[in-house]
Amino acid sequence: MCDDCFSHGLKARIYRTWAGLITQIHAGYVAEFVFGKGNVLMSEQLDHQGADIRVEYKGHFLNYQVKKTSYSGVMSRKPLPRKNKLKGKSVDIKYEVPTCLSDPKTKKGEFRLPYLRFLEDKRTKSFENGFVIFTPYAFAGDKKAIDNL
Repeated sequence: MCDDCFSHGLKARIYRTWAGLITQIHAGYVAEFVFGKGNVLMSEQLDHQGADIRVEYKGHFLNYQVKKTSYSGVMSRKPLPRKNKLKGKSVDIKYEVPTCLSDPKTKKGEFRLPYLRFLEDKRTKSFENGFVIFTPYAFAGDKKAIDNL
C-alpha cells in the first residue's frame, strides 16, 4: 500500500472510530436523562465486561451495548456470543448512519430505502452534517417496562 493511501485510510478510520465513541457517550447522557442522574454508569471496566452503558433503575440492571448497523454487505466474521459477566439484562442498542443523508433521493425522485429506514427510527436523529444521535425514545420503552412492574 502506498504511503498516501495508508495515511488517507488511517485518517478515515480514526474519524469513524471517534464518531462511534462520541455517539456512544452521547447515548449514555440520553440514558441518564431518561433514567435519572446517578442511575447510569459508563467506564472502561464495564466495557471489558460487555456493557457500554449500565443502568441500575429500581433494582433492575440494564447493560446496553451500542452498535452501529452496517448494510455494506461486508461481513468480517460471525459475531461472538456476549459473555454475561454482569448481572442484569443485556440490550443491544443499534443505530444506522445511512450514507444517503445528504442525497436522500434517487435519480427518479424516490427516497432511498436506507433514508426511509432512518426516518422511521424514532430512536435516532441526525444533524445537518450527518452526525447521528440518540433520542430519549431509545431508552423510554425499557424505563416504562420497569415502571409498570
